[in-house]
Amino acid sequence: MPANLRTDTPRALLRSTVGMKAVMATTGAILVAYVVSHVAANLLVFHSPEAINGYGALLHRTGPLLWVARGVLLLAAVLHVTVAVRLTRQARRARPVPYAVYEAQAATLAALVALGFASIPLAVALGVLSAPPPAVAAAR
Repeated sequence: MPANLRTDTPRALLRSTVGMKAVMATTGAILVAYVVSHVAANLLVFHSPEAINGYGALLHRTGPLLWVARGVLLLAAVLHVTVAVRLTRQARRARPVPYAVYEAQAATLAALVALGFASIPLAVALGVLSAPPPAVAAAR
C-alpha cells in the first residue's frame, strides 16, 4: 500500500474506491428496499379499498417519521448518484481508452428512467405537484 494512501480514518475510507463502492451498495439497498415496499403497498389497491385506505391512514399517522424517511431516501439518492459520478470519472481517468464492449449505456438509460419515475413522488412530497385524490372507500 502506498505511504500516502490512508484508510485509517472514516473520511479517508469514504474517499477510497472501496469506501465509495460500499456507499453505493448501502444506498442502493436502501433505494431497492423503498421500491419493493412501495410496490407492495401499492398492490393493496387490488386487495380492497379498506386495505389501501388503511395503509394511507397509517402513513398519515406516522407524522414526522414519514418526513425522516423521505429525507433518508433523498439523501440516499443524492449520495448514490454523486458517488456513481465520482467513481465513473475516476475509472475513466484510470483508463482513458474505453473497453471494446461498452455496456454502461444501458445502465445509464435505466438510471435515467428510474430517476424519472422517482421524481414524480418526490415532486408530490415537496409540493411541486399536487397529489391525486385519495381512494374513495364509499365506491362499494
